[in-house]
Amino acid sequence: MTVLSSPKKGKFKPNVTQILVDKDYVLNTLKSDKGVVVDARAQRFYDGEPVGNPRDGHIAGAKNIFYGDMCDQTNFYKPADQLAAYFTPVASKDQEVVAYCFIGQTASVLYVAGRILGYNVKLYDGSMQEWSRIDSLPMEKTVKPDQQPK
Repeated sequence: MTVLSSPKKGKFKPNVTQILVDKDYVLNTLKSDKGVVVDARAQRFYDGEPVGNPRDGHIAGAKNIFYGDMCDQTNFYKPADQLAAYFTPVASKDQEVVAYCFIGQTASVLYVAGRILGYNVKLYDGSMQEWSRIDSLPMEKTVKPDQQPK
């Protein structure tokens, strides 16, 4: 027979933080210098290669850090100094990072990498599935030098 002990009062104090954000939060971040919006998708999708969404490209003003570059060949996160090489050119530590991708799944890899580095990171869960469907939300495609109008 198992005897259960009586619970004891602890000292746990939860730290509630908002991790998931919506499209309005992303819009406000784009208008502010306090945060940076980062696309976690491969460069070709960021640039505008068609993927079946209503609109192709990326959120206007967003930067790009490919989630696949955060881990090594064994699927462990790279050392902090290597991760910093991706984040430092995009955002300073005093800026919040809002990550997105196709549906919010792979952006979570950027979320963890940013947290490893000490960034305040949020996740736009609606990502391109939501954003590309709302015509009033700003999007752009990357124009490559060989595609410049003459």
